[in-house]
Amino acid sequence: MVGEGEAKGGVVGTENNSEVPVYPEVTINGDDIYYKDKSTIDYLVSQIKEQVQHEPGSIEKMTVAVIVNKEKMTDDEKSNMKELIAYAAGIDIKDVALHNIKFNEPIVEVFDDKGNVKALTDKEKMIIAVGIVALILILFIIILISKKIKKAKLKKLEKEMIENPNQDTSEDSWDSIKDDIEVKETKEVALKKQISEFSSTNPEITAQLIRTWLKGEDN
Repeated sequence: MVGEGEAKGGVVGTENNSEVPVYPEVTINGDDIYYKDKSTIDYLVSQIKEQVQHEPGSIEKMTVAVIVNKEKMTDDEKSNMKELIAYAAGIDIKDVALHNIKFNEPIVEVFDDKGNVKALTDKEKMIIAVGIVALILILFIIILISKKIKKAKLKKLEKEMIENPNQDTSEDSWDSIKDDIEVKETKEVALKKQISEFSSTNPEITAQLIRTWLKGEDN
């Protein structure tokens, strides 16, 4: 449209936010005509979203080190074993390091009556432990039997006193029982002492006796 003042143009029948052509503004002032063109440009920074998917990790290099519990090995044995290890690990044979050395076995050191140090294996250590337990059980059984014998004799004496209340033999009976008890206790103490001294001064013989006893039970 053209007229006095300003002349503007646009697209008829569209929304306000639609793209419309921009026309220069015309101003008429008498015989002078002025043209004025004004526009605004917004520069927006572009934003790019990227999704990067990497491949799973992979092993570039792997080495294997092996120690063999063996004092001596030939070159052929080492080569064959390194080849087997390389095949099992899926690597090159040059990436396998192999060494042989004799491992130290656990030992228990004890002293005999002369002060010499003797090394016992795990098997002998177990045998000695079983023997000590067996000796303790034997001593316990001996003490239990002696107590039962004492009780039986006391019951016998009480029975005799009830059956013969007028018989004056209680003092003699008590004396005999006391003497018998003292003899039994002396034998028990002596037996305990002998077993303890023998096991401490002769550990090898004790272990051998226990080993023979265990073999006899197995048979």
